[in-house]
Amino acid sequence: MAQKVIKIGDSLGVTIPKKTCQRYGIKAGDLVEVYVGKEGSEIKVTVVLLKS
Repeated sequence: MAQKVIKIGDSLGVTIPKKTCQRYGIKAGDLVEVYVGKEGSEIKVTVVLLKS
């Protein structure tokens, strides 16, 4: 899915669509670990839900 990078204060962020949150039970305030890595010409972002 394509998502636009947005500015949040001094940082940048990517939103998670509502349908994806509902499908995986992600709620505002949940704690997540974010991994960013480069594989060839692709930059991959992985989000791991730690706890609700």
